[in-house]
Amino acid sequence: MRELFLCLDDIAFTHRWGGPVSVPVDMAPAIGYIGADKSTVYSMGCMGNGVSLTRYMGWTLAELLLEQTLERMETFFVNRKTIPWPSEPLRFVAGYAIRGYMRLEDKWYDPKVD
Repeated sequence: MRELFLCLDDIAFTHRWGGPVSVPVDMAPAIGYIGADKSTVYSMGCMGNGVSLTRYMGWTLAELLLEQTLERMETFFVNRKTIPWPSEPLRFVAGYAIRGYMRLEDKWYDPKVD
């Protein structure tokens, strides 16, 4: 924020927002059907590109549910198989390491953040 809005340089940020991040192992989005009856769809892996990518994914989800065959269905992430995360305890260790790296990166790029 401080790089984009220089006037915020002296402002103390008191709150942050964050939530679960759906990160596939190969770091690429995925969208498709759950089950053979094609009544349920999923979207995951937008990873920080949420505003622009989730809008695109929403359109694609609607087209999947309406069973439309449009050019958008040809993108690589529609109905692709994702690489599964490792089983426990490796999954816990990987998640902990990734979160730790992200906290370190936050401090590195913005040392004013607590």
